[in-house]
Amino acid sequence: SCGSVKPFRDYPVQGAWVLSLLQSEKIGFAEARGEIVRTARDLPRLLANLDRWKQETGQMALEAQMRNTNRQLAAVRKPFVELPQVTAWLEHYSVLKDRYRFLVLDGPSMMGKTRLSMSLVPEGCALELNMASAPQPDLRSFFASVHTLILFDEAEPNKFSHRKSFFKLLLVL
Repeated sequence: SCGSVKPFRDYPVQGAWVLSLLQSEKIGFAEARGEIVRTARDLPRLLANLDRWKQETGQMALEAQMRNTNRQLAAVRKPFVELPQVTAWLEHYSVLKDRYRFLVLDGPSMMGKTRLSMSLVPEGCALELNMASAPQPDLRSFFASVHTLILFDEAEPNKFSHRKSFFKLLLVL
């Protein structure tokens, strides 16, 4: 700056100003952190906000990259071959019933079981639970108004065959 009045020396700088400069992309994260430290006021709150901003913007960038990659992959994917067992299973859901059958897809890795399962419902309507190291499913992120399919991915079928009462409960949810 060409003026004779200098920030921090001639007038106090507010941490919120620094965050505004960061938000408008006039300064970067490292510079913003240094400037906030120089304000010497309200450091714990401002640094926590700055760290949270970095974490959230990083998460948003990752999600955008994943959506872009998934769009590119979807454009080159071939449709699944129709499997009579899957078609028969889907037909059970065309009629209102007290109990429905579960579909178990078992086979070697990289055969497309997960992708096939996820393709049975519109995007965003399946809850995918990775059961590789989970002793039991964590259904806290299940919303009946959103999810029409629960995928217990990497689950061993023999671990769930004896849990009939658990699966009856899922139909009530």
